[in-house]
Amino acid sequence: MNIARNTAIDETRSKAYKNSRKNLSTTNFVDILASSDSLNKMTNAIGIKKFVDALKPACIKIIDLLYFKGYTQVEASKTLEIPLGTLKTRNRTCINELRVMVLG
Repeated sequence: MNIARNTAIDETRSKAYKNSRKNLSTTNFVDILASSDSLNKMTNAIGIKKFVDALKPACIKIIDLLYFKGYTQVEASKTLEIPLGTLKTRNRTCINELRVMVLG
């Protein structure tokens, strides 16, 4: 019985088991992308969209790609054709501007 218990513990602590628990099916993401209209409605419902729309156009593009469309920073920098470090700096600046707007 102890051998079976220890084997089960070893399996749940293994890297392969942990990775298999992290990986989600792609159907979850396809459903999210297919329902992007509902995502826009959800952001409107919490009121953040009006604050984002008040930002500079460059900030709107960055926040839209990173937070609403789920791009990674590398993907967003390639899409916007700007260096990764520049994207990170602009993102931080835009989020700070958004924070000031929301918190007053």
